[in-house]
Amino acid sequence: MLIFVRVVLGAICLTLISCASASTPPSPSPTLSLAPTFSPTQLAPPTSAFVEATPDAPLDVRGTFVYAAGDGSLWLQEPDGDDPRAFVERSTEFIAQMPAFAPDGKSIAYSALLFLSNNALRGDIRIMDAEGRNARVLVRAAQDETVYFYPRWARDGQLLVTHAENLQTTNERAWLAWVNVNGDGKETRVVENARDGDVSPDATRVAFVRYDAATMRYALWVANADGTNQTELVGAETFAAILNPRFSPDGEWLAFGVHGAPQKNLPTVRRNSADECALRIVLVCVAQKASAHAAPGALWRVNLETKKFQALTDVYDDSPVPAWSRNAKSIAIHDFTGIRLIDLARNKIYPLFLQDGGNGGFDWFQK
Repeated sequence: MLIFVRVVLGAICLTLISCASASTPPSPSPTLSLAPTFSPTQLAPPTSAFVEATPDAPLDVRGTFVYAAGDGSLWLQEPDGDDPRAFVERSTEFIAQMPAFAPDGKSIAYSALLFLSNNALRGDIRIMDAEGRNARVLVRAAQDETVYFYPRWARDGQLLVTHAENLQTTNERAWLAWVNVNGDGKETRVVENARDGDVSPDATRVAFVRYDAATMRYALWVANADGTNQTELVGAETFAAILNPRFSPDGEWLAFGVHGAPQKNLPTVRRNSADECALRIVLVCVAQKASAHAAPGALWRVNLETKKFQALTDVYDDSPVPAWSRNAKSIAIHDFTGIRLIDLARNKIYPLFLQDGGNGGFDWFQK
């Protein structure tokens, strides 16, 4: 029982959920139920001006999506293709999660949480060619209770990873480290008390989450790539959880997922009158959905220069993971409801692949 609780609250508590009520790709039904749960409470009025469920998606959505189905498998999906195809099959030996495309799209890094006979935790970083061949371990956990996860690529080929020890114990520690993919896998430690990092397009900054295991509170930070000049963007006690920060390709914005409505005021991007009209439409729709199912999360973004925030979805997503388009004009979002596309210019959200729901990570490569 102890190991189950630790896994639920530990390395994958924010990335793998029960998919009993969601459809997934053609694979065995998941056997894990790992969703963080929150007591249903009255939600603050949603602030997103983006209209959901626009019927037809734009025709210029290109590239390749990779996502975790929530059962330990990874899948590839072409925006203009048919059924998804398995990239990493579901295994009895490990759970694959948190996939990330290399800058050239030729390989994908992911975290492998191992099933150990002694019920201890251990997690490696693995890499495989995008065609599904040449799988290898890049960073191997040297001992039990060591987990490497959240791999994110820099343009020079280095990989930013989270190194965590003794997850969900009083001795828990986590930090960000750089790993040379073409070297011996040795890590260079850069930011203490940090996890779930991302790298800016110019590789000069990192964004990350600070998590206090004692209080179970989350904060969002940015720093220089060498760990200097650390700056808090969202303080603890603002959201029930913060996850999956992602820099925009132009470096101007940082998108991130949350659980719960904000409990503290955030300076927001000014909306025009058309946005306000759209907001009133969304409020009616969301109020009805929230009364039926008080889902826990939403996607936000913050302008890194002005420090102004904008809610991109309303509070009914479940651990949303964003992936920016190459031109920074749209964001693909994945959660247990599937894959959708947020059009930042039109304030629209298009359903793309609602059959491809799941949780555990998501990325999008475009040439």
